[in-house]
Amino acid sequence: MVSFPDWNKIGRKIGKKLRDILKPSSDGGPSPEERLAQRLLDVFKGFAYFDYFDEVIAWTKEEVDPIQCANTPLLERPAPGVDDDNGLKANVLLCHDYSGGYHDYESVRPSPLKEKMFFGNYLRYVETVVYFSHKLVCCPPPTWINTLHRHGVKVLGTFIVEPQTLDIERLLDEEGGEYVIARRLADMAQTYGFDGWLLNIEGEFPYSIKDLSGRMVAFIRNLKQLLGPKNRVIWYDALTNHNEVEYQNSLTLRNIEFALAADALFTNYKWTETELNNTRITAQWHDLETPKIYFGIDVWAQNTNMPGPERITYPKDGGGGTLTGLAVKVLAEHCFSAAVFGPAWTYEHFPNSSPHGTIADQVDEAIWEGNSLPEELYCDCTGDRPHHRPGYEASPIMEGAFDFPSGSNCFLEADFQSPFGRKIDCGSQNEAVYSSRIGLVKPLPYLSSTSANRARDADSQMEMCSKLTESDPLYGEGPSTDQSETHLLIYVQHIECPHLEAPPHSPPRRIIRLRLFKVNMPSNNTLTFTALARRAKAIGSTSNVGFYTAYSVPLSDRIAYADTSIPITSDISAYNIPVRMPSEHEGVDTPGMGRLVEVGVFCEDMNEFLASHMLELLHVYNLVIGPRGDSAIAITVHNIRVTERQSGSNVEKRMAWNWTCPKDRWPAGKAWSNSTGPFSHFDVMTNERRLGDAFCLEFPLRRDDFDEVMRSDEVRFTIQGILYGGGTVTSDAIFSKTDLMMRNVLPRQHLNVLKPPSYSPCHGTLRPQVRFLKPLRHLAQVRSDREVFSEAWFTQSGPCQKNIPEEPNAKPNPPQPNERTLKLGKTLRILQSRLPTLLASPIPQEIISPHVSLHLFPSTHPHLPTASGRVAYHAALWTAPMAWGCVPIVGNVKLVILSERVIKNGPASHISSTATPVNSERLIVRWKTSGKTKGKGMGALYRGIGASEQVDKITQWLGGDARDDEEFCGLFIFEFDEEGRILTHTIEHAEESGHWDRTSRFVSVTDWLLGRMNGKRKEPQLALNYIPQGRRFTRRESDNVRGG
Repeated sequence: MVSFPDWNKIGRKIGKKLRDILKPSSDGGPSPEERLAQRLLDVFKGFAYFDYFDEVIAWTKEEVDPIQCANTPLLERPAPGVDDDNGLKANVLLCHDYSGGYHDYESVRPSPLKEKMFFGNYLRYVETVVYFSHKLVCCPPPTWINTLHRHGVKVLGTFIVEPQTLDIERLLDEEGGEYVIARRLADMAQTYGFDGWLLNIEGEFPYSIKDLSGRMVAFIRNLKQLLGPKNRVIWYDALTNHNEVEYQNSLTLRNIEFALAADALFTNYKWTETELNNTRITAQWHDLETPKIYFGIDVWAQNTNMPGPERITYPKDGGGGTLTGLAVKVLAEHCFSAAVFGPAWTYEHFPNSSPHGTIADQVDEAIWEGNSLPEELYCDCTGDRPHHRPGYEASPIMEGAFDFPSGSNCFLEADFQSPFGRKIDCGSQNEAVYSSRIGLVKPLPYLSSTSANRARDADSQMEMCSKLTESDPLYGEGPSTDQSETHLLIYVQHIECPHLEAPPHSPPRRIIRLRLFKVNMPSNNTLTFTALARRAKAIGSTSNVGFYTAYSVPLSDRIAYADTSIPITSDISAYNIPVRMPSEHEGVDTPGMGRLVEVGVFCEDMNEFLASHMLELLHVYNLVIGPRGDSAIAITVHNIRVTERQSGSNVEKRMAWNWTCPKDRWPAGKAWSNSTGPFSHFDVMTNERRLGDAFCLEFPLRRDDFDEVMRSDEVRFTIQGILYGGGTVTSDAIFSKTDLMMRNVLPRQHLNVLKPPSYSPCHGTLRPQVRFLKPLRHLAQVRSDREVFSEAWFTQSGPCQKNIPEEPNAKPNPPQPNERTLKLGKTLRILQSRLPTLLASPIPQEIISPHVSLHLFPSTHPHLPTASGRVAYHAALWTAPMAWGCVPIVGNVKLVILSERVIKNGPASHISSTATPVNSERLIVRWKTSGKTKGKGMGALYRGIGASEQVDKITQWLGGDARDDEEFCGLFIFEFDEEGRILTHTIEHAEESGHWDRTSRFVSVTDWLLGRMNGKRKEPQLALNYIPQGRRFTRRESDNVRGG
């Protein structure tokens, strides 16, 4: 039987290799040093991400900054019940991909904004959120984790391997019986406080890896085991068990192994109902639950101006965008889950600059709630109204998604603060008008932006509504702030509905009820319901307005309502509402078996007060449902101090403090943090001015924080701890101006803060006495940018400093090394790690001279042309294995490095057209091929293509009569230019090496990097032994110099 080659597959492999040659693996973005510098700066924003495998493997828990960690535990919410319409619903996963991620407004101390940014306003319909960015490892910011956990939403990080990712095979490195990367990912999730990972492998592994699918399955299982049963691992539909990136768009035999090993599968976006039917059959055959399969929905697919290949999602014609809800509805009907990619499309694609409601907000409401779109959307899409698709109003996401109860089984807290507060007293329109507080958002109620969230009465022609509004001056007298607070406003308004029929089961009294929250909690009198509210002054004191609770009646499908009998006054007060089913509805044999299912606001007929179109009824500022507990718990905030944190060469001043609280007396079921205990967060103030919020026991200080307070001799810092479920604990401390102006450059552990015994944690003041301890001996003492560097150098013993009294006999500074030596050390370090795969993977452009030349076997074949320039160099280097016919073109055989030598002032190269510089170095590497088997030469690779005979003739001509089962030995000879980059590269037969290795003046690469270039023993010192004044070296630069 004649078998024909898979030309598509062959074309993909050749195209992939050509792309690697013509377009190097580097993405053309910042250099590794620039990425590292930015990452170290972002640590102070609370961000944690990693670009390279080396960084992931080197990561430890000890290097984590406390502000990078979330403090709020996951509030495990009850499973959603069956809705009244008995329709099928789908779990919804949001894959966050917002302009690259890690924006300033997501940081722990954000700057003011000119416009609103993306935030998930509909988290009650969301099961999981994946924080996505094009980093190798993307950990969600703590602000997102805290807010999502308050809503009961699991949040995952992303581990993404893309085609340009280097060293992908390191993913499968093992140590001590477990995968190294799996251990790091599990430890990161635990340390930073999130709930698992999305594994997105969109790069192919080297073909030398055996049993790839089996090892990848083992990796997934190992990661799941290390994470624990409460966390999740989701596999993305890209890499198949054939080691090919082929998007299946469904569950198939090519990804079923990975789906079964993980907790869920996230498919690609180009699916149809045919794939849904096939997936159901495959899942049933392998006993995989269909809700564990998340079909991808690309929100961006509706755009008509996207560059590159067309983006397609369900439905094929106009899917995504405003029709996202239609895809969710179809998936719900087939009992699958939905993964919505790019939900921030509304804020990236549409203008978002109006402070009074934005187009982005209106499009968001259309997608989620089915509201009508504005007539003009002002986007840059082509075509006739591409987003006004028929059917978008009838199929919003909320129609097909589960509506989860708010809170947990016994705890709910809401303060009605919006994600973005409007700044007070902003000047011109060019100034920032919003402040971000996305880390503080608690569950929001059902707001009356749609008719579904309004309560109507047919007889009185009224409807009751809710909205968030700015708080008036009556609410609170806290510290001064530059942003407004919001609360919930309940109001009624006239409606024109002459044909609206009255509900069939209207109560005897004409009462309207407006649902605020759907919950699922016990009603056995173990919970308390407290609301902070006031009645509007426009209505009379005799009007009946208040809160209600609703319960499911045992052994019935009826709902029992209980209205509060406590009168609400016009003053802000706290009201305790009983949480117990009315006795007339409780079963005699099953007391307390009903469940609290709803809380809201009710009112009687208000027509007598409704003189205008709208009438305010109630202002609600806070609402808490929680377990009963001891109100007399000794909770303190104490030991307030000023300290410093260091990240690389960056130093930041911090406020720090501690807390005490007996955990055994904290009510069971109420939230408790492993890091902040009973505290949800902390408000940090200075001289009665609010600076911001902290989610750990430290708060970063900025220079402008002191501009005003430093006018006085003393500064008062106040820490106000906000407890879960309400309540505050306040403590303050007084510092002198001298203490705050000290330029402490030591690590935090060298700062000893003493407090007098008379200090009272809750009411007293503290003037810290700061004592500096003797610093430890380090290889390099990194100082603040504000400090003036004296001349310093690296030696074996530790840091030295000129004119230090403690070391009067210090040696004089050595002369500065040649700048070329520093650059050459970096080149050798990178090249040394790339040698085994030199013929398969391109060398980084940064260490290659633009005038590089490659010489193939000049001793035996001097007539072969020289390849000059970077592009030609890469192409010729890739085809070099044809000379010995034993390294396949796909590069799946590595080289075994036998020796490495650096020659100092060696013999001149007969290749170079110019005289060899006096101080030149050459790197000579002896190697042999590895993994060759008989019949696997270059000719064997082309069997069936029709070119095997010609290829074998070429290899015989270049490589001689070597047997097919022999290994090939050779030499690499590198010469370098004045910038330390590769200038010439010669490949030579080992037996034809000539004079290349006949020299006594050589050292190993490691020894050269350590500075032993004179051929004799002396006091060890590093090659990099001087820091010019003002120069900063990153950790990666130091590692390159050390050779480790």
